[in-house]
Amino acid sequence: MERQVVLTIKNKHYNKKRVDNEIRNIKRMLEYIESFQSFCNNNEVLDLNKHRVIKNHRRLHDMYWHGIDTSTFMFVMGKN
Repeated sequence: MERQVVLTIKNKHYNKKRVDNEIRNIKRMLEYIESFQSFCNNNEVLDLNKHRVIKNHRRLHDMYWHGIDTSTFMFVMGKN
């Protein structure tokens, strides 16, 4: 998925090559930050119908890619 990145540059010493390097570094970081593994490490998914935490990564992965039933009520909570 392509996104728009806005860089605010206060220093006039940035040239095109340096800006391109910054954009490449940001894209590399976002690849990890937006990954499914990062989501699982930083959040808990609660199934409020069954009153339990979903810990099975495979089940979470399937729910993420295929969606869930509309009658299911899930809650995502950050671990921090």
